This record gives sequence, structure tokens and C-alpha cells, in this order.
Amino acid sequence: MLSNAPNALVCLRRWPLPAQQQKLLTSWLAQPNTVLLLTEQALAQWLAMPALFDQVSVPVYALQAEISDLTDNNPDQAVPAFVLQLSDSAWLDLTLQSQPVLNLG
Repeated sequence: MLSNAPNALVCLRRWPLPAQQQKLLTSWLAQPNTVLLLTEQALAQWLAMPALFDQVSVPVYALQAEISDLTDNNPDQAVPAFVLQLSDSAWLDLTLQSQPVLNLG
């Protein structure tokens, strides 16, 4: 179980976001105790454009299984060391401990 869970978990599934969702994302990422979980297409896009990581100052998470799928299909794909990899059970714990959980994209 994760200790000191964040107050807010922002799950980002697609990138780029529509303007209204981008404003919401920017607002939440400015809050203390928020984390960003990159999944699906958003994870692939952010890994392809690493400069995006420079725009956030919150912890960034990704699911181990999704990272494995991406790197298996593209061996040259680099995953920054600061992207925290979550197992399925750790992701479940994080989701249950976070309030609110926002799904964008």
C-alpha cells in the first residue's frame, strides 16, 4: 500500500487535450499533492516528446504493463528514470486512496 497518497490523481489517456480539458489539467497540476498517471495514447505521445515532462512539476506515473508493451513494440523507446512505474496492485491502491480521481483525454 502506498503511504502519503496524493489528494488528487489525474489520469491522462490521450494527448493533446481539447482546450477546456487542457485548462483543467493545468489547474490540477498546479495543486500540491497531485500526481499524473499517463496511460494509453498519452503515454506514447509523452515518451515520443520528452520535453512535455519539463512542463510538469508533479510526480509522473505509468503502469508497468503499458511501458512494457510500448518498449516491446519499440525497443528504441526510452522511458525517463523519473517516470514511476506502477504495478496493477499499486495502481489500484493509488486510485482508492486518491480523491478526486480525474480522467482526461
